[in-house]
Amino acid sequence: MGFEVLNAETVRAALKGVGVTTVTPFAPDDLRLDLPSLRKNLTFLLDHGIRVLYPCGNTGEFHALTGEEWREVVSETAKTAHGRAVVLACVGYAAETAIEMGRYAVAHGADGVMVMPPMHTYRSAQGLALYYRRIVETLDVPVVIYKRGEAPSDELLVELVRDDRIVGVKYAVNDPNRFANVVARAREAKAIWTCGTAERWAPFFALAGAQGFTSGIANFAPGLALDMMAALQAGDYPRAMRVRARVLPFEDLRARHDDANNVPAVKAAVDCLGLHAGPPRPPLTPLSADDHSTMQGILRDWGLSRD
Repeated sequence: MGFEVLNAETVRAALKGVGVTTVTPFAPDDLRLDLPSLRKNLTFLLDHGIRVLYPCGNTGEFHALTGEEWREVVSETAKTAHGRAVVLACVGYAAETAIEMGRYAVAHGADGVMVMPPMHTYRSAQGLALYYRRIVETLDVPVVIYKRGEAPSDELLVELVRDDRIVGVKYAVNDPNRFANVVARAREAKAIWTCGTAERWAPFFALAGAQGFTSGIANFAPGLALDMMAALQAGDYPRAMRVRARVLPFEDLRARHDDANNVPAVKAAVDCLGLHAGPPRPPLTPLSADDHSTMQGILRDWGLSRD
């Protein structure tokens, strides 16, 4: 199958909605990659109206995947979603590694990439600028920058988004005032700014200039995420806040144990609702019995339980 990368404007339009950082399913007995379950999960999302997919992000356990597994997940996601959703493969590590990953992703059907936050212990502002520019200029495809923590800095983001190949920024620092200031400073850029911390923060970031948000719970409850997005697009903030209030118990569960439940809670909920995600890989661990019971109670309250 031949693939053609979507133009930047098409990708930017898709980013004005819900982007799902998809779980990576593993077999429960030996934690091997489970591609049939991945296809089933992706089809569920596509059938429910999700139009932006981020394979192998943090919810997809980016740092727990081998290079071959990353390639399998990205190519399977692109093949399954072809013509139905924008696929932005998550890339990272050394600049040349990110470039190699990006080339593979696009050659196998992805529409662009999201650059994961660099994890280098020592870094400089100038070095980060060189890092991102090397990736963006070499790949020459639609790129989303993922900001989590202090790298890249707000100042660098404002500079980077002057390049139209950077189609979006996933901003995952929970400070809407700071976010609003960055968006205002970059108002001439074409990049789409999205809330990177899901439904809990999406209404506040929308008021500050975000046009989309990424979601973990959409892996198993896409209707809730899409309902919030519809409310935000309509300017109906009371409705958006009602959705937020509904999802807060699950987001609170994800935040337990210094956020160690973030991915395990999503994977457990996916399993409870008839799809398959399997357990997380170390350094993550499955939910405790008490947390699993809490998760099941939340799903019952949402009317989603299969009990």
